[in-house]
Amino acid sequence: MRTATRVALTAGTKLAKMSCRAMNMKSTLTTATQDGATALKRTVRKGLYVAQDWVDEAAFAIKRRPLKSAAIVAGVAFGLGAVTAAVAKRNCYGSDYS
Repeated sequence: MRTATRVALTAGTKLAKMSCRAMNMKSTLTTATQDGATALKRTVRKGLYVAQDWVDEAAFAIKRRPLKSAAIVAGVAFGLGAVTAAVAKRNCYGSDYS
């Protein structure tokens, strides 16, 4: 009878220790997750500030040199149109053009 009691106490003690370790692990993981979420929010916020700065700088550059900005936009649009037409022609007729 004493052996069964001793085994039960030992098992209970081990279970209590494992429960304590599990609680500590849960606490550690929760803290790490919260720290990661905070870092992610901070990074997104910084990214939004940088994007807003770029938009402001672009608006300032367009106001300062409107003709140059329009020429750049026209050149980029023409280039994209030419690339799109070449890709469409290649896909339509195949790659040998014969």
